[in-house]
Amino acid sequence: MTGSTLAENLVQVLVFGPGADALATGGGVTAGQLEMSGSEVRANAAAAPAGLARAAGGGIFVEGGSIAATTVSGNSVGATEFAAGGGIFHGAAILGVESDRPGKPGTDRPGSGRDRAAAGLGATAPTITTSEVPGLTVTNSTVVGNRVDADATIGVGGGIAEETGTDGLSLVYVTLSGNAARVGANLDEVPGAVEAPGAAPAAVAPSGIEVFGTVLADPIGGGNCGDLEGVASLGYNYSTDVSCPFAADGDVVGGADPRLGALADNGGPTPTMLPARTSPLVDAIPVDRCQPATAAAVTTDQRGVARPQLGGCDIGAVELVVEPTFIG
Repeated sequence: MTGSTLAENLVQVLVFGPGADALATGGGVTAGQLEMSGSEVRANAAAAPAGLARAAGGGIFVEGGSIAATTVSGNSVGATEFAAGGGIFHGAAILGVESDRPGKPGTDRPGSGRDRAAAGLGATAPTITTSEVPGLTVTNSTVVGNRVDADATIGVGGGIAEETGTDGLSLVYVTLSGNAARVGANLDEVPGAVEAPGAAPAAVAPSGIEVFGTVLADPIGGGNCGDLEGVASLGYNYSTDVSCPFAADGDVVGGADPRLGALADNGGPTPTMLPARTSPLVDAIPVDRCQPATAAAVTTDQRGVARPQLGGCDIGAVELVVEPTFIG
């Protein structure tokens, strides 16, 4: 999917079992394997109506693939019991693990087959266990102003929620800003499960989240990150609080205001958040570190502007271009 706009869709019903066990997912798009670039997913919602208690993926609900040069903004998830992934939810939504982690979901729901339905761009997907879910890579993308209902008993991952047990989530040059949730306002994970016919769900290990050159800022409700497990920082990430477990070269936790501009048309096919010239994100990545393994092919920003522009690469989805000043 390239150059698409998915806006103002609403999904309210997804049958994942009887009664309150039903789950609403993917207000903008629900997909098995998604390849998305140069697109905008805006102001969609996944909401559990009266009698239903769970919802996930206000903008995107995806089991794997890649999202590049895309803006996910103003999407929401609303439910009374469990709500996750205001912008993006990656996983199979097999939320069957008892959990003693604060703010994390835990259920005793037995395994069963499930049928999927969604609003916006949707498709029926086969029954799948978390362990079969491929990885998701998000590159040069902006996830901003998404929210998870504050009234949900468990509300996590306002920007992105990753279900444990998948083949992992990779964030490369991503801007996560101003997303809202009670736990993990910008980024969080939820327990997944492996289900066998006739057996109760079994817990799975953390999927592994790799993060490089990503900024997390202005969380609303909870901190930037929830209680993440299995996170691997590849360096040069920037968090405005100390909730994210980043400790690699170039990482900043508890950083100052990154001075991101409002979401606007800054060139390119999608709206972006341009850092100010005085932003600590500008030139924060040395030229020889701009393309580590996970970013080996990333030589431009979300708009298609070359990286680097000045003395280094900028953290986040946008590379600042400074026009020369002539004196005399």
